[in-house]
Amino acid sequence: MTQERSTIYLAGPDVFFQDDSGEIKKQLCHDAGFTPLFPLDNEIKGADPAPDIFQANIDMIDRCHIVMANITPFRGPSCDLGTAFEIGYARKAGKKVFCYSSDSRELKQRISEDFPHFLQDGMSIEDFGYIDNLMIGCSAPIDCIDDRDDKAALKAFQCALERAQSEQQSEYLS
Repeated sequence: MTQERSTIYLAGPDVFFQDDSGEIKKQLCHDAGFTPLFPLDNEIKGADPAPDIFQANIDMIDRCHIVMANITPFRGPSCDLGTAFEIGYARKAGKKVFCYSSDSRELKQRISEDFPHFLQDGMSIEDFGYIDNLMIGCSAPIDCIDDRDDKAALKAFQCALERAQSEQQSEYLS
């Protein structure tokens, strides 16, 4: 009996990067025995592509077994907003979610160090000990490589991928 290849939806801001990180992550998924689903692989046509991009990504999440989410801070102290939505959608749909980041600092520390002006408005800063908002921190295991260089997110992705692979093997054997 052969085991079905699980599909992994690659969530994260990688679609905005002008590098080959998405292709590298897709290859790592293949090498680990998974079929990757990457948003840039969707064919989007039309004058207003936004609704089609939204639906195509939702369809990919609906088809996948696992969502692998890059929650490295993106354009601010927290993860990409689209990625946060995809994590929530996937959790509601009963998908397994694994998160990874190249910044292991707790959210409050990151805001204090990198965005101190956020502390000047008198509002409190969430302080539950997670590396992102508690809704992200409580939703899935998070693998971190605290290096904050270009390769750290890829290393953290590999750790999360190994975790997913190990979990899948455990489920297959039981």
